[in-house]
Amino acid sequence: MKHLLYILCLFLLSCDSGGDGIIEGCTNEDASNYNSSANSDNGSCVIHGCLDSPACNYNNEATIDNGSCEYCFEDDCTTYPGINYDCDGNCIVEVDCNGDCAGTKVLDECDVCDDDSTNDCTQDCNDVWGGDALEDMCSACDNNSENDCIQDCNGAWGGTAWESDCGCVAVDNTGDDCDDCAGVANGTAELDECDNSICCGGNTGVECSYYNNQNSFAGFYDCAGICDGEYVDLWGECYNVENTTELNLLGYELTGEIPPEIGNLTNLTILNLGVNQLTGEIPPEIGNLTNLESLELYSNQLNGEIPTQIGILTSLNHLNLAANQLTGDIPSEIGNLVNLIFLNLYNNQLTGEIPSEIGNLTNLTVLHLDDNQLSGEIPEEFCNQGDSTPEVGNNQLCPPYPTCIFQWDTDSQDTSECPEE
Repeated sequence: MKHLLYILCLFLLSCDSGGDGIIEGCTNEDASNYNSSANSDNGSCVIHGCLDSPACNYNNEATIDNGSCEYCFEDDCTTYPGINYDCDGNCIVEVDCNGDCAGTKVLDECDVCDDDSTNDCTQDCNDVWGGDALEDMCSACDNNSENDCIQDCNGAWGGTAWESDCGCVAVDNTGDDCDDCAGVANGTAELDECDNSICCGGNTGVECSYYNNQNSFAGFYDCAGICDGEYVDLWGECYNVENTTELNLLGYELTGEIPPEIGNLTNLTILNLGVNQLTGEIPPEIGNLTNLESLELYSNQLNGEIPTQIGILTSLNHLNLAANQLTGDIPSEIGNLVNLIFLNLYNNQLTGEIPSEIGNLTNLTVLHLDDNQLSGEIPEEFCNQGDSTPEVGNNQLCPPYPTCIFQWDTDSQDTSECPEE
């Protein structure tokens, strides 16, 4: 029996090898019919596996699909759906702000990450993201609710109407006949016609501006009836500040004081008020007339001192204050008027010494200081001024006299108060 089996085996081996030592069969170890003795693969291998190429475990050597295809990492399509992950568990789509693959959460402008768009950060009225400023009904934007715009009694947001004894009225009492602008029921106070920020009349104690064709005016009206206008009333006449460059009222029989408003006529080049009956002091506002070239105030009844502001009028070439009742010293500031060619202070009541600054007036051709009460010695600089024949007679000037003083002027001096030589 053993002998027959041996002969059968030899026969089979002889058939498989074809008699030349080649054994055909399946040589793939993964095949279910793998033949470990075969040394020549005859294509008979049967390999079970996944034949679907998109599957994560696709086997390109498989011959029979065994239903084992897996389409997700670790075959967990719940955690790693193939539409979002590759077979190695790597996210192949966009990661959201929370780090979730294909997540839907979004980072808003205030760096809050969630998927609720209803709570997204917004800009306040100052364009600040996440700010808490709010715009009130008057378009004011801040985060202080205490100063929010409110409605007035007429329902107007930010309105100025107020609740008076007569009900709700506008701030200027428009349409209401009860409270006046001072809040007095049935009062007579009113807003000034020229400046409606001022409540005047009634019991306010403030006079209202007014104007009529008879040139009655007060408050903010000028003499031309213009609110805060540029007209000046002088002795019943109305002068335009900009256009008035010359004012010649010589011999007009003017009385009273020179109004300080004359200093508003700043474009004046000539002012002649000579030969009138003007009284009082020369107003210091005269120093505002810096364009003045000629100032004539002679033959009036002016008193007081010559204002020091006269020294500001450096454009003057003609200054005549003669025949008044001026007192005090000649101001040293007169030496600033270096353009003077005519200076007449004759017949006043001027006292004190002649200021040495008069020597600065080298352009003078006429200088009259006579008929005053000037005293002391004449300064040596006096003869530097331009008039070679200055008149200083009838004063109380003391010797020695400079060479530019003529004999008749020295002879007329009252030297009774001078020190003896």
